[in-house]
Amino acid sequence: MPRRRTTGSTGATASESGLDHASGPLAGLSEEALRATVPEPIVGRGARYAAAGAVEAVALRGRVLDAAVQGSEERPYHVTAHRVPRGRSAGALVSACTCPYMEGAASDDQATWCKHVVAALLVALADPQAVARQPPVSALVEPLDRAALVRLQEAVLARAPDLYAIVAEEATRVARVRRR
Repeated sequence: MPRRRTTGSTGATASESGLDHASGPLAGLSEEALRATVPEPIVGRGARYAAAGAVEAVALRGRVLDAAVQGSEERPYHVTAHRVPRGRSAGALVSACTCPYMEGAASDDQATWCKHVVAALLVALADPQAVARQPPVSALVEPLDRAALVRLQEAVLARAPDLYAIVAEEATRVARVRRR
């Protein structure tokens, strides 16, 4: 699972992108605000990744920005970013990445940002038309009954068997939470 990071305020400059709305991941975010918030070495590496075309896919699924960013591994890293909708951290930008830098951090204050998250955000800010608009997964599966959900999971696992371990881990975690 990608490690999630709450990044706090990223400035009040409004983005001119079509993605900027009150609760969206880019609300109030601009390249200038990103550069003011994120340490320069990470911004520089993220900008180089963005310029080199390492951001392979960016989508807005509901209120979550989702991206695939090619890094040093064979498979692209999975990046997500969204705003905390309510509570004490409301409005904070939360990001996650499957890269070793973010996953290997022992605590939230060690790795708030990585170059992959920055690259995805820079691409989305620079070219909002390149961001695919897709419904969130919850909207896709909402009309399905239990049997249809099982068939869907089986079909996905038939096409991507390497996801089995993730499904098994999450099913175990969810069952444990439900028993509490």
